[in-house]
Amino acid sequence: MSSDWKQIEIDIEVYKALEAARISFEETHNDILHRVLKITPSGRTESIAAPIISPREIAWSRNGVELPEGTRWRLVTTGAERSGHVTAGYFDYQGTKFGSPSGLAMSLYRTKTGKTTNLNGWRYIEVSRPGEADWILLQDLLRIAKGQR
Repeated sequence: MSSDWKQIEIDIEVYKALEAARISFEETHNDILHRVLKITPSGRTESIAAPIISPREIAWSRNGVELPEGTRWRLVTTGAERSGHVTAGYFDYQGTKFGSPSGLAMSLYRTKTGKTTNLNGWRYIEVSRPGEADWILLQDLLRIAKGQR
C-alpha cells in the first residue's frame, strides 16, 4: 500500500453492497468506490454518493443477490445449453418468465425418462452481468452476498 492509501473498517452490509456493485472480478473495492461515488482521477467529486444499483436497474433480487436488467443466464445439462436474459424481475426463457432460479431449472431439466425433477437452480444456473464476459454460478453470488466468499 502506498502512502496515499488508507485502510478503513467496514461492516458486513457495506462489504455486501461493494460486492453487489462489482461489475467484473478484476474490479477492486477501491475501483467500485470510485465509480459509485463518482470520483474522478483528479480527486474531484462529481456528485454525492449514488445508490450502488438504482432500483430501476435491478431486474431481479433475492437473498442479497441482485441481477441488473440484461443479465444473461445459462443452464447446462447433459450436454444441452439453454439460456436467456433477466428482464423485468424474471428469468426469461423464450418468452416464458420464471420468478426463481429453481422454478426455471425444474421447468427446463428432465430426467432420461422425461420426468421433471426437483432442482436447486442456484446450484445449476450461471449468470453473466452486463459488461462481464465471465460466468458465475448463482450459488457463488449468494455466498458472496452472505459474506462467505
